[in-house]
Amino acid sequence: MYKMRLKKHQIHFQEQIVVPQIIREIKESYMILKEIHDLKASKKKEFLAKGLENNLARSLKYIFELLSLIYPREDIIKAYQNITTGTKKAIDYSIELLDNIVRKEIMEVFLPLIEDIPFEDKVKKGRKMLKILEKMEFSDPKKAEIS
Repeated sequence: MYKMRLKKHQIHFQEQIVVPQIIREIKESYMILKEIHDLKASKKKEFLAKGLENNLARSLKYIFELLSLIYPREDIIKAYQNITTGTKKAIDYSIELLDNIVRKEIMEVFLPLIEDIPFEDKVKKGRKMLKILEKMEFSDPKKAEIS
């Protein structure tokens, strides 16, 4: 879908098609984050965590690609680029930008993934978000709310 949008900018995707995929990918990212945490706790398996960190980075990129299908592409790309630079100021700017354009229900579960917080806090919030995501109904964008 993302490649189609790159070739034909006028293509517009419906939220009810894209939002469920965004939610699934956010959920997957939290599961990867939890696995990284568990592997880092076991020093012998820390090398496996590196591969998962790469998977998490790809998953985050995919989330932004999906977001760009239903929100202003330039803004989403700018937010992604700022988040990947990793500076607190850039991340704060991106969060503010996303907060202004992305649906509240998505931002609530997406925010802990992109916040500039310590890894342990991110994992703790991620576990809470996984529980919320399990309850989330997203077949209809108007119903994509926390139960």
